Amino acid sequence: PDGTPFEDNRYVDRYVVRRGLIVQMDVWNDSAEWLLVRAGLATL
Repeated sequence: PDGTPFEDNRYVDRYVVRRGLIVQMDVWNDSAEWLLVRAGLATL
């Protein structure tokens, strides 16, 4: 959200649909890892 450009951030969205309605959604991405690295709390 601070406008810092990034690349190689992976995303996976998984939806469970029943009777035409989304009943579950899971989202995975690397955003948290990038924030930890920028804060000096992790390395890639």
